[in-house]
Amino acid sequence: MSEYEENSNKQLSKEQNKEKSFNIKAGIFLTTVTGMSAIIGFGATLTSVKKQDAQHFNRGLAGSLEMREPAVSLACRALGWGTVYAVTGCGILFYGIWKLSGAQTFEDFRYKMGSILPRISKNTPQSRTEFSGMNDLLEYLTNAKSSKDKFLSLYYPVDDAVTGLTDEQMQLRNTAFTLVQKELEQKAQEIDRNDNFRELRDFWKILGNLGALGITADPKYGATGSGFMENIILMEELSRGSAAIALSYGIHSNLCVNQINRHGTEKQKQKYLPKLCSGEYIGALAMSEPGSGSDVVSMRLRAAKKGNHYVLNGNKFWITNGPDADVLVVYAKTDATGKPQHGITAFLIEKKFDGFSTAQKLDKLGMRGSNTCELVFEDCKVPVENVLGVENKGVYVLMSGLDIERLVLAAGPIGLMQAACDVAFNYAHERKQFGQRIGKFQMIQSKLADMYTTSRCYLYNVAKACDRNHINSKDCAGVIMFIAERATQMALYAIQILALDRLLLKSESISIRTYQHLGERDSLTNVPQLEENEDDSQFSDDIQDVFSPKTNQVVQEQITGRYNNCRFLSQYYLVDDIVSGLTEDQLQLRKTAFNLTQKELAPKAQEIDKNDNFDKLRDFWKLLGNVGALGITADPKYGGTGGSFMDHIIFMEEITRGSAAIGLSYGAHSNLCVNQINRHGTEKQKNKFLPKLCSGEHIGALAMSESNSGSDVVSMKLRAEKKGNHYVLNGSKYWITNGPDADILVVYAKTSITKEPQHGITAFLIEKDFKGFSTGQKLDKLGMRGSNTCELIFQDCKVPEENVLGSENNGVYVLMSGLNIERLVLAAGPIGYMQYACDVAFNYAHERKQFGRRIGEFQMIQSKLADMYTILSASRCYLYNVARACDRNHINSKDCAGTIMFISERATQIALEAIQILGGNGYINDYPTGRILRDAKLAEIGAGTTEIRKLVIGRALNKEYS
Repeated sequence: MSEYEENSNKQLSKEQNKEKSFNIKAGIFLTTVTGMSAIIGFGATLTSVKKQDAQHFNRGLAGSLEMREPAVSLACRALGWGTVYAVTGCGILFYGIWKLSGAQTFEDFRYKMGSILPRISKNTPQSRTEFSGMNDLLEYLTNAKSSKDKFLSLYYPVDDAVTGLTDEQMQLRNTAFTLVQKELEQKAQEIDRNDNFRELRDFWKILGNLGALGITADPKYGATGSGFMENIILMEELSRGSAAIALSYGIHSNLCVNQINRHGTEKQKQKYLPKLCSGEYIGALAMSEPGSGSDVVSMRLRAAKKGNHYVLNGNKFWITNGPDADVLVVYAKTDATGKPQHGITAFLIEKKFDGFSTAQKLDKLGMRGSNTCELVFEDCKVPVENVLGVENKGVYVLMSGLDIERLVLAAGPIGLMQAACDVAFNYAHERKQFGQRIGKFQMIQSKLADMYTTSRCYLYNVAKACDRNHINSKDCAGVIMFIAERATQMALYAIQILALDRLLLKSESISIRTYQHLGERDSLTNVPQLEENEDDSQFSDDIQDVFSPKTNQVVQEQITGRYNNCRFLSQYYLVDDIVSGLTEDQLQLRKTAFNLTQKELAPKAQEIDKNDNFDKLRDFWKLLGNVGALGITADPKYGGTGGSFMDHIIFMEEITRGSAAIGLSYGAHSNLCVNQINRHGTEKQKNKFLPKLCSGEHIGALAMSESNSGSDVVSMKLRAEKKGNHYVLNGSKYWITNGPDADILVVYAKTSITKEPQHGITAFLIEKDFKGFSTGQKLDKLGMRGSNTCELIFQDCKVPEENVLGSENNGVYVLMSGLNIERLVLAAGPIGYMQYACDVAFNYAHERKQFGRRIGEFQMIQSKLADMYTILSASRCYLYNVARACDRNHINSKDCAGTIMFISERATQIALEAIQILGGNGYINDYPTGRILRDAKLAEIGAGTTEIRKLVIGRALNKEYS
């Protein structure tokens, strides 16, 4: 498939490159002439003014031929031509920049220029520091041959049309990016090498001026009052510039400031927040001790009340910002007689307090420059008014914001991953071996594709849900667990791409490990969110029910709780569509699709697989037609529904959840056959074929592959010879889904062997009763049994010329026009059977007992359940975000290929995990997990293999750097 795409677009790419080059050169040349003309014109004008009176000058501007003074005439002509040059030159220059950016709309152009042309946000106070990136643009244009000055070479842009940011949030990213790259990124290597940032205080004040240090706190105290999404954007961009300083920022803004903002008294807020938000003070949080990491409540720092003070004795360890902090939130034991979790109190400690000191700074493996040390308390006196919250209720202070703290900290590894992409993508397109850039080698392209398809959509979707007050521990713990693990993998990929130069890479790969340790250290399970005056008896007697050493146990605890509360979950684990961001109409569409498929399809799925046949297929097809699913994106004029790509994906997902095999047949019909006719059919063709395809009276298919022509589509051998008003087809097609059942098929054949391969293909509409057309024996497949597949045979098959879809020899355009969307919609299939695997495994883990306990209570099983949940959530968020972008006409091959590549690989992984959780039962066919695995494997092969998808992404990245 990718060869097909590359060949069909080769000439167009060459022409576009020539056009870009001409536009830029012409724009620069004419702009230069503009300046010279304007100087001559205005100079001559000023000279003439001195020699002629105002009347002559005014007449000259009006174009009078009676002007007698040559200087005035010269001035006016020069000024006139200067204006023409200015308008023309600036216009061509702007057009050249537009074409270079690859934008299709002005909004897209404005986004793509990013920090080069920052927009002024109406919400940004004028007193804050603003930065302009115009110098970056001029330097880029004038030094285009120098790779280190290319914006793209240094920083791979974030596609916020896919991530779904608002205009204000995109402006915030632009501002943060420009600030960080100017003030921080250039110093990151030195900060890491010296394990110190000498200008930390100065940089903190810049962040304060920007409003970043108290971004989610109350504006009443000098803060910004924004959402969690804004905090995440800033955290991400800071981490992209320097992971170490971003970690310090996260501790300050996310832990210290937020805890004071949530639980501080009016006096405490007035005293501390203005200085923390302005950057005058640096904040920290101290919870861990040498013998108390994840098991926080075993802390040994003691606080004894004496009069109007508390006296603290003991120490804290691994404290980020410890050497620099002016104010620290410190947790200590105030009651050692009761339950461990009930005797903790939070204090606000000032560095000037007597008895408080910091030990030597710790020498760390990564995050060097984010200063970390031990805190020492020796009879440290703390006033009672510095208690944060209530005595012995520090657990409430801690737990009240734990989910959000995890969420925001997850932005750190996102920034690190982006930095790894910046470095690796640039290097792969600069470094040459064996006479060509290493980015053209398929093994490197595979790694680039894996790096590109990352975790940002999951984080952003959860953050948006939290901003709507939909906060749950599963996803807040899930994002940092999922992202931190993949960040390490990405850094290792970047190191491998840089090969012998890997030691020149910044310390991202080592710094990333910090986030995995943070995830463990702060991994408190979801305890009841009690008000401070509520009964403590709601806590579990067993401390292990409150605190856990593994982040993914948080996810599992939530899953367990939902099974205890709702029996319905024993069969179907609910989709959280607040996180996935569906509209009310789309929520209703999911309910309709779910109810239909669970009633009419899911109970028969095992039988369909066993018999490799669905004898009620025609009846089910008419049910789908009745609800408008078969032509869901087709024109209502021809019986379609006129829905969006997002609507199509929801239906595809739910049908596949019921039966992957029938979901595949549905995708081949609605996504491949119907959509191609809807896009390229003549009025007559649409009126003839679409109504019956949309109603379910007819079944559709698409035939492209042959036994010796899979991904290399243009090597097809099926021939179509024009004879009068017919074409005569001879040859065969292979692996054709719906082949045995289809009434209408879109078939691709060679109509010219003299043209370039991609230019001699034509698409035909084949009706099953055409003479000379037949189907071979149904293929016996490993999976997707019941989705009938066969060989198509053409023996002097006569096809009327009015059945040409598109035009002769231009079948490549019919195919290519919808290829990205077809990949996108088909990616919903693996989402459906990943969801079904979770339905089965989650239920089983909470029904099956061993050693007197449900196996879902064992940590090894919890780890698998957490992985399954987060992989499914991240995959769904990626797919849905790309679909929404496509519905806004922001379509790109990287993400459309990226979704199906990313999701299909993980579907196989989830199926294997489900089998492992079921153990012996997972291996026998009485349970559906074996079927899920067999079905899942096709997603890595059909509609372009995983390897081809990686090449599509890799080559798209190559073109961006060309």
